[in-house]
Amino acid sequence: MGVWGHDPDYAYETAMAAQQAGRPAQMLAGLRSIVKQHPEYQPALNALGYSLADQGRDLDQARRLVEHALRLSPGNPFVMDSLGWVEFRSGHLARAQRLLEQAYAGREDPEIGAHLAEVLWRRGQRERATELLRACWTAAPKDQGVLEAMRRLGLRF
Repeated sequence: MGVWGHDPDYAYETAMAAQQAGRPAQMLAGLRSIVKQHPEYQPALNALGYSLADQGRDLDQARRLVEHALRLSPGNPFVMDSLGWVEFRSGHLARAQRLLEQAYAGREDPEIGAHLAEVLWRRGQRERATELLRACWTAAPKDQGVLEAMRRLGLRF
């Protein structure tokens, strides 16, 4: 396991670098490989589940992956965010809101807040969604998750 080619941390960083370089298929392949070789490696389980949900693909598998990650890291706000995003993409808006509210209360991260804002918007809570997204944008004006949420909701600050 000490060899770099079998180190899940190295493989995970390589997969995430592929995503940053605009190669999502390479990222997914890398994450799948990590999960296959290291089925208890929480970061890859979470990232793969989130990525599948974000693309609207294999939502049942995405849910299983993220739920497994949450069992490995109970209460982790980033994993709860991923599960909330899976629920959002699956159309379970009330469940998504509960999870994202809990995740955001645990960690006021701009991307978690942006996800929560999108759910609030879809549930008709547009004023609260706009205020939250504005606060996230103020805190992190270059965060890609925040900017994507603003674009999807048609908001500019």
